[in-house]
Amino acid sequence: MLFKGGVALFWLIIAALPMGAHANEEPLSAKYVTNLIEDHFYDEALKLLRKAPMGNDAEVGQVLLLTSRLYCQIGSPKSGIASLDSAATALGNNNPLVMLEQARVLLSLGDIKGSRELLAAVLKQKSTDATIKVEILILQARLEQALGNTVKALSLLGPAAESEALTLERSRIIQVSGSLVEARVALLDFIKVFPTAGRILFRAGRISEQLNDPEAAKSYYERASANFKSSGDEIRVRGTQARLDKLNKKIFEPEPPPPQEEPIKPAQALHVQTFPFPPGSKLVTGSGILIYQGRRIITNRHVIADGHNFYVRYALGDFSAVKVERVSDRDDLAVLILDRPFPPEKALRPDQFGQAKTGASIAVMGFPLADMLGSNTPTITNGIVSKTTGMQDNLGTFQISAKMNKGNSGGAVFDQSGHLIGVAVGKLDLVKIMQGEGFLPEDVNFAIHSGRVSQLAVSLKITDPNKDKTLSLEDLYTQYIGTVVLIAGQHTAEIK
Repeated sequence: MLFKGGVALFWLIIAALPMGAHANEEPLSAKYVTNLIEDHFYDEALKLLRKAPMGNDAEVGQVLLLTSRLYCQIGSPKSGIASLDSAATALGNNNPLVMLEQARVLLSLGDIKGSRELLAAVLKQKSTDATIKVEILILQARLEQALGNTVKALSLLGPAAESEALTLERSRIIQVSGSLVEARVALLDFIKVFPTAGRILFRAGRISEQLNDPEAAKSYYERASANFKSSGDEIRVRGTQARLDKLNKKIFEPEPPPPQEEPIKPAQALHVQTFPFPPGSKLVTGSGILIYQGRRIITNRHVIADGHNFYVRYALGDFSAVKVERVSDRDDLAVLILDRPFPPEKALRPDQFGQAKTGASIAVMGFPLADMLGSNTPTITNGIVSKTTGMQDNLGTFQISAKMNKGNSGGAVFDQSGHLIGVAVGKLDLVKIMQGEGFLPEDVNFAIHSGRVSQLAVSLKITDPNKDKTLSLEDLYTQYIGTVVLIAGQHTAEIK
């Protein structure tokens, strides 16, 4: 068994599940619940899991695997380990579905190497199940995408012309790479062949909203709703109608709250809301770096400039409200203080700061486009320090070649030894440069020298990277997955 404690917790989990499910009830559709989870219908998926029949080991194992998947999707992979261990007890350690879920959890925890090894073990089993083959491709692509290898991730998925799941994943990865327009094009190519594909139409509507194209969004939602109605998918009909109501700005009475139910409790209560914002809120998001024994966050000033009611979540599941403690009047930097500290072992130590050197290999780690994707784990991209000064030889910033997108702001720039050499701040406005200069530079991005944070009363010691061993991109990702955090708040315009 990959994770410990599963046998001891097995009967505790079963006892915590509702007692109203009987073997003669309608079988749970694992594919349907999986799709609900992937489409962010978390509450609805949880209700179906509560009512699922559990008359034998296969049914029990299926519910527990889906519970683990739900935990992973909402950004609490550690909380799903108990469910996963118990699923292995019910189904067997060598069950390919168990191994795939273990690989998913390890990826969510930042263990790239362990996740890759498990996928290789599943491939050796040479399963002919089409669902398993698709899941393997998606997880392999997510491994590459987490390491910034977008081209390789997309090549693994292929053109995805006839697979709904692969098309959705292809679109998601293109979104992470920073192109909403191309992400929608990937969906529209599928719609040309399958014009009534409800999930694809629904996702096209969501992307159209992000592109500030409400008329297109309404069109896609209406077509999606028609498909969901014809197939009897009432859950998605309600979800789609909610999006249409928001776009049409209809005023309607809220539904009464559902009766309280006992949640599934593998280790603790399952909360399906990652951040406590009202549904449909317009968010401002960015990245940050955990410091000061897990009690403070370094980020950019502009990340928090247009928002209120901020929360921070790190990739292993915990989240906390934060308040602004200090803001620099010289650099685009701010320090936030957490209401509830994060694990101190995940915080950057004062001796883990370094200095940017021209030509040095670096890695940028952050949460690009998290407001669009509900991202739970950071991505990492590599490059070099192109120049140790910024625009017009600004001494406070330096130029890097690693790819960055909206949401990377406030994230970490590490050297090969894992020292923080900078705080990611932004990229050139390529459109303006193309219009003014007639050329389009590639991957011109900037970071603030890490030493500048000392002006915000942050204690640090610049360390020589030559004294420490070089880390692979995978090892660096594993080491710092809990150090680089996601910051989210409500946009000022939505605060009454």
